Amino acid sequence: MKRHKHLFIGLGFLGAAIPVLFGTSAARAAEGRILISGPTSINVSGSYLLTQNITSGSGPAITINADNVTLDLGGHEITLTDASTYAIDTNGHDAITIRNGRITSTGGGIRLTKIKGVFAVERVFITMNGSNPNAKWGISVTGDCTQGRASVRLTDNIIRGVFGGNPTASYHGIGLGCVQGCIVANNQIHDTYYSIYMSDYATCIVSGNRLSQNAQGILALNGIGGLFFDNNVAASAQNAGLDIGFSSSPSNENYLLWNVVKNGAEGILIHGNRNALSWNSTTGLDTGIHISTGANNIYSHNRSLGNTTDFNIGTGNVDGGRNCNTNGCQ
Repeated sequence: MKRHKHLFIGLGFLGAAIPVLFGTSAARAAEGRILISGPTSINVSGSYLLTQNITSGSGPAITINADNVTLDLGGHEITLTDASTYAIDTNGHDAITIRNGRITSTGGGIRLTKIKGVFAVERVFITMNGSNPNAKWGISVTGDCTQGRASVRLTDNIIRGVFGGNPTASYHGIGLGCVQGCIVANNQIHDTYYSIYMSDYATCIVSGNRLSQNAQGILALNGIGGLFFDNNVAASAQNAGLDIGFSSSPSNENYLLWNVVKNGAEGILIHGNRNALSWNSTTGLDTGIHISTGANNIYSHNRSLGNTTDFNIGTGNVDGGRNCNTNGCQ
């Protein structure tokens, strides 16, 4: 009996010691982070953790007013019913990371304005379900062009509209302006107007994104040195799936590799100089690959099959060979 008593005492001590040694699940989840349980403004640098679902009907749910902030949504959901603003908002700050949660919004998802340095959004699922006449974005990032372009990493996010395949021109996926060295990778964007819109960019990587039933796939204006590879764009019925430049805002020296565009208006549309297109595939489009304005663009090893027009190439560009269309490879 004494032996059993000692055993029970030992087990009791061990049970009391386990939370001390390893911490409760809530304590482990916090890991020294500052806890958030309702709409708030973050005014001090640090690491923050959302501990429950929150809702805002007036103004942003979370406003970030400090540099060096990491916000972990902890798998929880932010609901915004104010169509005039964004669920998470910041202006003029640096070194911000937002990750791991959901946003459902009648307005926009995440907005960063005049950011000065590094910013990241990872693994956030954003649903936009409003009818706002003013443009809103799932993720909107604008650098301060007067102080240098911002560096941005947007990875593994899901952005979707709820428009039944006929997206309004007011709701968009990812918008980037004045950025450099950005990475936009492995995002899924569905049923928005612009899937990914970029302007004034340099040396950005856009890869592995899956875009479907949007009015336009990727639109990249007034940029240089971008790498666009392994993107899959389907059913961009109103505009081009992969549009590099406008006649008034050309984009130069970009490399387009291993992209797939299908079932829509134009597949790949180029306005600019010294761009390279290789190993891309287009099918089921009005025009597969269209190099419209500019010169010294080179295209090779592309497959453009089953389109009304497979290749429409302006003068002054270079056929690098092995481009295949309905009539075979050239």
